Amino acid sequence: LGLSFDKPNHRKGVSNMVKKQLALCIGLAFGCTMAIAGDDLGIRKYDINDVADGFARNVLIPKRQAELATPAVIERIEKLKKEASRRQAAQEGELLAQLMRAQEVSFTCSRKANAEGHLFAGLKQDDVLASLHEKGFTFTAGHVHIEKPIKTTGRHEIEVVVGSKKGIVVLEVNAA
Repeated sequence: LGLSFDKPNHRKGVSNMVKKQLALCIGLAFGCTMAIAGDDLGIRKYDINDVADGFARNVLIPKRQAELATPAVIERIEKLKKEASRRQAAQEGELLAQLMRAQEVSFTCSRKANAEGHLFAGLKQDDVLASLHEKGFTFTAGHVHIEKPIKTTGRHEIEVVVGSKKGIVVLEVNAA
């Protein structure tokens, strides 16, 4: 027997059947196999793992973060995994198309600067993302990589990473 970490469609609390299965599981082995409901446990979502019986009984099941990994639950988890990977692939394909478009578009940003071209306030990742979002791109902070804030006017190359593909987006910073 095992436990599944996907939230079941049960009412609040643990049903008597689950308690009996858990008791049987605890009686037969040192640990239980469970399927995980979320990434907050340090375990990937929809994974089926062996956990200590006390952890299952005292933490996971009361918080409804796991359930016993019965054959029906395992089948449902596999369907959810496939659906999640399909969604992720579609989203990555859309972001790759946006990356190709972003490399062809020039981005400009105006900031206050002194006579030598040094900005009074550096451009950070959030500012670059705001410029990208103004043009209709949906990149997140995980996609845009800036080593340090931009502190000068002129042309700057920003690395954008989508999956395993990297692209360079040009940002022109002008003095306001």
